[in-house]
Amino acid sequence: MTVHFYIHTPFPTDMNERRAFCRVARLLYQRYGRDPTDYYLIGNIDPWQDAALKGLTQLDAMLISPQSVAILDFKSCFAPFDGRDLTGPWPTSDGHFLYGGSSQNANPYQQAVKARHVWSRYLAKKSRDFFPARPVDEGDVSWTEAWRHLQSYVLIHPMMHPDAQPPTAEALQGDHNWFHLHSVEGVLELTFTIVSKHLQLAPSEAEDLIRLALYAEPWGDMDEILHIPIGSLCVYEPNRPLMTEQLYSYDEVTIGRAHTMHIQISNQMIQVSGYHARVEVQRGQVMLYDAGSLNGIYVNRQRIDKDQGVELCPGVNVFLGGKGKNACQVWFVPVKPQGPVPKTRTRLTGKT
Repeated sequence: MTVHFYIHTPFPTDMNERRAFCRVARLLYQRYGRDPTDYYLIGNIDPWQDAALKGLTQLDAMLISPQSVAILDFKSCFAPFDGRDLTGPWPTSDGHFLYGGSSQNANPYQQAVKARHVWSRYLAKKSRDFFPARPVDEGDVSWTEAWRHLQSYVLIHPMMHPDAQPPTAEALQGDHNWFHLHSVEGVLELTFTIVSKHLQLAPSEAEDLIRLALYAEPWGDMDEILHIPIGSLCVYEPNRPLMTEQLYSYDEVTIGRAHTMHIQISNQMIQVSGYHARVEVQRGQVMLYDAGSLNGIYVNRQRIDKDQGVELCPGVNVFLGGKGKNACQVWFVPVKPQGPVPKTRTRLTGKT
């Protein structure tokens, strides 16, 4: 495996950022698990838990790829937001704001500015301390200049709402082109397209930096977290093949007609909204929520309140946008628990 996972401070098991980190980890593994080059994903770098990092900001994650290095910040947001103003708050359609980590930052962009500033300086110093000077005469740049190419990925999970208004390309030109706002799934596109030619670390440099500057350790049980599903989410449209998707302990899945959904419903199902419902795994329970759809969700022919949610357990079918047999249905099939291995019976033949 050439995707390596590290952790500085363990995430609480019910933390949104942990779910997003695990989703990114699985995407990277699925795409680059057999790649000959090395990728490193480091989780929850927290100065509040480590005096050696005093004066820095908390990072949800850092990604070191063969082409670049990026800070990852995860934002949980289910509603459309307006992020076109780089200087002011980013309001959401449900009356909240997409915050910037602390009251000192008006929005995620300002949070990224601060984090990139303090971490690039810190990592430049550590690189000068640990590694030989870069061969400037061969077209390279100093470590200080190299870390000015540090990227920032703000990843919305479970997905960026189709009606969201992120910063415009014009606003992010020039000095702002290190800032990238995407859905969590967009991390693969970013790792493919973003190239920082002056900040490409050799595997030995990346591993030393993780150990000596980020003070992180390998995440030992990540293989188990990534590869053991808890069951299957089933989505059925009349007269179409059944759709199934494996669910894991950290998953959030969106359902609707928009092409950005994890599970896309056909456009013929006009009673289903573009972003109709989301499924979230919480402490082992699989919960389905109305995502603000027009026609709602139904259980036992009763419409469910938008803030209530429904636990998807065996025997529970949820109907999207209607309550008749022609509605789209969702249910969950858990993995069958493995029973004890039966004892082997010895056949007695009477022979010695």
